[in-house]
Amino acid sequence: MSKNPQINASNYILNIVELQNVITNVTGQSATQALASQVAQIQEMVNYEQKRINTNVIASFGGSNSITVLNSLNLCNDGIYTAVSSTTGGSPAPGKNIVCLDTAGTAAWGFISSMSTADSIRFNGAGTEIARFTNSGNLGVGTTTPSHAVDVVGEGYFTGNVTASNFLTLSDGQYKTNIRQIEGASGVISSLNGVRFQWKEGGDHDLGFIAQNVQEVFPEGVYGSNILHVNYQKVIPILVEAVKELQERVRVLESTSRL
Repeated sequence: MSKNPQINASNYILNIVELQNVITNVTGQSATQALASQVAQIQEMVNYEQKRINTNVIASFGGSNSITVLNSLNLCNDGIYTAVSSTTGGSPAPGKNIVCLDTAGTAAWGFISSMSTADSIRFNGAGTEIARFTNSGNLGVGTTTPSHAVDVVGEGYFTGNVTASNFLTLSDGQYKTNIRQIEGASGVISSLNGVRFQWKEGGDHDLGFIAQNVQEVFPEGVYGSNILHVNYQKVIPILVEAVKELQERVRVLESTSRL
């Protein structure tokens, strides 16, 4: 081995020796020449001035532009920047910027991708888009065209308090059919039992209905199978009709008393 190894001036790769003078007893000079070629490729891969890794050089190692990390990879700098080029041309094209495979590297995979259309960032799981951030800052879950800051198609679940200035429920008549008046609203209200109670988890005191009781009276106000939930908004139209029924009774009584 050479007694005077050359030290590379880079801050990133140090102690690279002249491998041409290294001789092995097993495979001879050809192996050292191959090793020298590999080291040269590594040096070409690292862009010292711009502090970048040229991934296109990696193709010469195994025919693919990828790096496999077998252990944890800790990144403590400004982040990850990727630029994916088209496979059919040289112009830049959007692609799968961060890809996550399952343990077998097969079907159950997901990725985070920047999209050229509307400059969105989308999140995919098992090949299907599950969420997207648009360039206007809107987040869509279950939709590719979110029109609000948070646009969710489907159900949401919260274990804590939800606070907002207003809560709006879709109620446009053009989306409804088979519209009928609620009858016997007073009887429904009479069958509901408002209760005070204490939550088993947390011990907080509260008031409301028992879902099983509501389900017996008007099942439209209850959701779930194993664990039941009450939609308290659905009590409002029943209350309105119950008040109207009581008003009609009062009117009849007042008319009778004048006779």
